[in-house]
Amino acid sequence: MKLLENKDVDAVLISSPAYSHVDFLEAAVAAGKNVYCEKPVATDVDGCRRVIAAGEKLNGKQSVVIGFQIRYASAYAEMVSRIQRGDIGELITVQLYYFSSGTPLIPLNNASWDEVRIRNHYYFRAMCGDIILDQGIHMLDVCNWALNSHALNAVGRGGKKHPLPVGDAWNNYQVLYQYPNDINVSIHSTQIGPVFGDVCCRFLGTKGSAEAHYSGGVFINGDNAWDSGVARTESEITPEQRSSGAFLSALGDADKNKEQHFISSIETGNYVNEIRSGVESTLTAILGREAAESNKPLTWDEVLATNERMDPKLNLAQFDKK
Repeated sequence: MKLLENKDVDAVLISSPAYSHVDFLEAAVAAGKNVYCEKPVATDVDGCRRVIAAGEKLNGKQSVVIGFQIRYASAYAEMVSRIQRGDIGELITVQLYYFSSGTPLIPLNNASWDEVRIRNHYYFRAMCGDIILDQGIHMLDVCNWALNSHALNAVGRGGKKHPLPVGDAWNNYQVLYQYPNDINVSIHSTQIGPVFGDVCCRFLGTKGSAEAHYSGGVFINGDNAWDSGVARTESEITPEQRSSGAFLSALGDADKNKEQHFISSIETGNYVNEIRSGVESTLTAILGREAAESNKPLTWDEVLATNERMDPKLNLAQFDKK
């Protein structure tokens, strides 16, 4: 925190485990720094409320952005623009999935239990928010972005089939959300096994469908067909394209574009505040997590009313230099 007292520090990058995001964000905003905070903004409802309160204290001379870099991927941005202007007609339903491989356990001999948990924070619900906040949230954010809204209610299932060797995080979630205008959205989020699957959002409308993968194309089929040019399979990439750096990833320019936008906002004074959208996507993931773990339908307002707070119960003083 002493770094925040340094007047030569213009911006702060928060890329620590999710449980610590709120404390760092609050402190950085209070110190008048520009902030790039990785997702999720928090692991619980109480943290989301605190982030909202921090955003209300912004003086109009700070940028605060949240690490949903997909919004800055050119192919995704064009697809969302076409959805919002009606190219696939009236939206009926949305399918989302994030099928990830498992996270290797980092063995730490002679380390304290707190250090083991910090270095393996993805294994612990109170530390990472669970996999739907750690990974599935990216697709939920794309959905919120495209629909310009957040979920109203959710039902879900999931669990720890073939559980992790330590911790209490689930390795699979299946959640059905209802959004405004009777739009049903499903998400499958998994983190298990040795093989990475796929990440995709698919929007189905009365005039066609829009589909975006991390790798495997971004395109629209139907009355207003469109293709981003991102290759859908390895066989589609020519030697010339490969030599120029063209691969299957639809996120090739996402990080660069977001970083440039953040820096430019500071240099030009056109400050940006992504707290609202960041909190809404985090709360959408929390709604799904709580619906699945409670095994009962929940509404947005019911989850907000819980003011849930998860405490990882860490003794950080043990790491202070003597």
